[in-house]
Amino acid sequence: MTNQFLRTTGALILLFFSSSLYAQKANLIPDILQKVDSFANFTIQNNLTPSLSIAIMKGDEMIFEKAFGKADIGFDVSATVNTKYRLIGPTYTVLTALVMKEVEKGNLFLDQDVTKLLPEFPWQGKKMTLENLLNVTSGLQDYHYLGDNYRVGIGDPKTNADVTELFAGKPFTHNPGEKQQWTISGYHLAGIILEKVTGKNFGELIQQEITTKLNLKNFTHNRGIDVVDNLATPYEKDGDKFINPIHVDPGIHPFVASVCASAGDVARFYKAMEDGEIVSKETFSTMLSIPEVAEEKYKAGEAIDGIGYFMFDIDNFIGRGMNGGITMGYSSDARIYPKQNLIIVVLANNLFMADKFTAAQSAQYVTRQIEKLFMNKPIPNLELTSNNTDFNEASFSEEEISSLTGTYKISPLPIPEYSGMEKTAKIYEDNGEMMIRFLGERPMKLYQNGDFYKIKKYQDLNISFIEGGIEMKLGNNPFISWKKVDNNLR
Repeated sequence: MTNQFLRTTGALILLFFSSSLYAQKANLIPDILQKVDSFANFTIQNNLTPSLSIAIMKGDEMIFEKAFGKADIGFDVSATVNTKYRLIGPTYTVLTALVMKEVEKGNLFLDQDVTKLLPEFPWQGKKMTLENLLNVTSGLQDYHYLGDNYRVGIGDPKTNADVTELFAGKPFTHNPGEKQQWTISGYHLAGIILEKVTGKNFGELIQQEITTKLNLKNFTHNRGIDVVDNLATPYEKDGDKFINPIHVDPGIHPFVASVCASAGDVARFYKAMEDGEIVSKETFSTMLSIPEVAEEKYKAGEAIDGIGYFMFDIDNFIGRGMNGGITMGYSSDARIYPKQNLIIVVLANNLFMADKFTAAQSAQYVTRQIEKLFMNKPIPNLELTSNNTDFNEASFSEEEISSLTGTYKISPLPIPEYSGMEKTAKIYEDNGEMMIRFLGERPMKLYQNGDFYKIKKYQDLNISFIEGGIEMKLGNNPFISWKKVDNNLR
């Protein structure tokens, strides 16, 4: 009787404390969400981004879905939970999920030699598998890191063939399967293969397999031709104001930036992936497998890529998702934390926060602060975060103006993923002000900040003039040299 009594009493005590602990954890959620709300409002009030859309799911429940700020500044239109943003990042998961559905059907195979599927592409004698294209082990040069070739004419309508031509024939950075290195070129070719095998275009497949199947109201394919209802107007930060970004034709990223959606529907899409509603649980597990060539990096704590997902481990917050991206005046970020049963999605109609301490992509920066709140870590001091870099008027003598005016070319970069970059900058005087213009971008005024020159678009970019050229340093990255190639601007 005594043992039974003790067992019963012990069980009750354990149940009490377990319930109490669960209640304490549950009570933390409203407090965290209040801080999320406050931080989002702070970014709007301090002009860090025109708008934000945030969705947070805990298990099957959408515990936070809210929009902040203006979807359109000129027309004074507020963002709502139905406001759509052009995605870059989550669309990689959309594409790879659709490809993996064809793998499930037996129409494609991960170890398939894709050189036979696309014989017209110059493979340079390399053997390439579908898996190489999907888990960024292809060695293809990333076409959006090519510099001038990518930027010039970026607003012109593009076909899939036009985009392929940007990187076709470029030297491989490594042999396929040899190592993992980010490149969107593999996704591009995977998208072409998907359309070829199915006989349907990417938009049709998204509508059929995702939008309709999941009953998503704010999730649509768009290559920039059709009008998208409730689409937020894109902007970029220029000092303390927002300006229209340079027009970029969405066809330049036909498979990785051709979805427009609300934050809530992006979260629902990722939840459906977790639940096996789009691909099977077995296929989903395959998508999350760590490539053998990336195992050591993952063990060392680095984020690595699976198929359409990146995986990371931050203080036991083991997560996956598709890391933030920026395009055409939009930024997006989506992260899933399976142990915590948590999904966080942030979308913004702005590229960079461009505050004093970081020029982080807007959505990614906010996601990381929300992540810290759930990890019970402090987020940056809000008052400090809002301080902008000092931009002082720069003065140049006539001799300096004459010496600096000219055309500059970036020196070859030792970083493999940027090895094919060819980038041109022009420096010149305009009505008493020194300007710098990267080919394919707007002219920007040079300001002074201590020993460096600055531009408002990239506030943590430091520029120095050296003999025969210039040096640029972005944040804590190494200096990049630019060689003067011509005293003229032509």
